[in-house]
Amino acid sequence: MILSTFFVLVFLKMEERRLSYHLVKIQSEEKKLLEDKKAKSVRLAKALRPQNLEKLAQNKLTFKKLESHQIIYLSGTEFETQADIDQEYVVQK
Repeated sequence: MILSTFFVLVFLKMEERRLSYHLVKIQSEEKKLLEDKKAKSVRLAKALRPQNLEKLAQNKLTFKKLESHQIIYLSGTEFETQADIDQEYVVQK
């Protein structure tokens, strides 16, 4: 009886130690994943800066900067260009 109790205690201590090692491993993995998440969010924030988006659009997507005559303003159902708006402004003056 005493011997079996001793074996149970030893087994429980070994199991406790095994679980504690497993817990330490999981905690270090969690820490690494949180650091990766933080690094990726910083990279995303840098990538979404307006100047970086503009560079990306021009270099990789071959977009060009708009000129004022290329902008179309939507007011109601009419399509107006910047030139039309400028002309209306001159006429109204």
